[in-house]
Amino acid sequence: MWRVVCLLFCIAVAAAMDLPNPDEATPTVDWADEPTFTLGLQDETELDLEDEPTPALNLEDFYGYNGMMEYLRNLSQAYCCTVTRQSLTTTYENRSVELVKISDGQGTSEKKVILLDAGTHGNEWITTTVALKIVHELVVNQDAHARLLESCDWYVLPMVNPDGYTYSLEQKLKLWQKNRSPHGGQYGTNLNRNYDTHWNLTEYAPTHSQYYPGSSAFSELETLAVGSLMRDLVETKREFLYITLHTENKSIFYPSVFDTKTGKADGLLHAIAQLASGAIFEKTRSVYVPSLAYGYDGVGGTSLDYAYEVGIPLLFAFEMPEMRAEAESKTTFITHQAMEGWEGVMHLALGALEMYSPSKSSSNTTSPPSDGSKHANSTCAPATNDAPSVDGSFGLPAATFSALLAYLALAVM
Repeated sequence: MWRVVCLLFCIAVAAAMDLPNPDEATPTVDWADEPTFTLGLQDETELDLEDEPTPALNLEDFYGYNGMMEYLRNLSQAYCCTVTRQSLTTTYENRSVELVKISDGQGTSEKKVILLDAGTHGNEWITTTVALKIVHELVVNQDAHARLLESCDWYVLPMVNPDGYTYSLEQKLKLWQKNRSPHGGQYGTNLNRNYDTHWNLTEYAPTHSQYYPGSSAFSELETLAVGSLMRDLVETKREFLYITLHTENKSIFYPSVFDTKTGKADGLLHAIAQLASGAIFEKTRSVYVPSLAYGYDGVGGTSLDYAYEVGIPLLFAFEMPEMRAEAESKTTFITHQAMEGWEGVMHLALGALEMYSPSKSSSNTTSPPSDGSKHANSTCAPATNDAPSVDGSFGLPAATFSALLAYLALAVM
């Protein structure tokens, strides 16, 4: 009789606490040192209680395309609320131009955007590693760099030219700049001559040249996609800062590349570039010259000038050393440039935020938690009224306590 009474009591309490339907959730019990209760979850909403490991950033060698894709895939899985990936386009050789979107997860699509690209020229291998270092810092160490994500989202293109990059890296052709699209008997277009700005006006280059600008402006899938992204940011009023990574000399320059005309924003651009240059020097003792794009007169079709023309207000080409010193190992060079590149980009962004506010009022934008806490695997789902709440039943959620009662009933029968 007492078993029946106990059973009826448990059923009554469980019903009062809205015990989930057995068809929807099947509890299991594990009598270990401490009892744990796992409620079955439906469909694809199952939660993985194991933390995804944070992928390590390899600074011992240059990233290849496959290595980059694996790193980004693992990072986006470990930090699902911070990182999303999008294939901007597919190249002639069927590789993806990956766009990495980074957000603090506290706002909406109303935030301004910092757009950064790398690997536009096939032979500029270090720029992709620097871009991945920037992604790594913003995501893995996001609490330390909260200022960089509070007001802006980051859109990073670590390898704009995966075909040319792969060809140059695997064949060890350090002079190869172009992509690999065919043009008669020749291959490749220089992507930084293919944007629809002063295209092919003064610089003649045949199809075999590394400076060949393509058959027409935006003839290449890669530039067409990046140009479309820039226009979309402007049209949706999310444009703020554009940084393009290159190699050749130590400089941080701003438009115009084609004619080096001074503009009304030059003072602001120079001040921001000077701030970044000073920060790099303080950290590494390396000297980067902030200036207009002197020495490039007549070069048309560049991404920097195109971004300037479509209306992105703040924009820089950040040029790093192309080759390491003779006595410097590859690993030392890569590690040093990754740190130097991050330092420069971080202070370009901080300078832009200090000197040119991108704030955009929106009723849909929320503030970050006061304690600044974030977790790699925190759920991305919006809060609902279906979420279990602690009701004072020994500090357990209602569903868990109900399951416990049900099991006690089964145990005494």
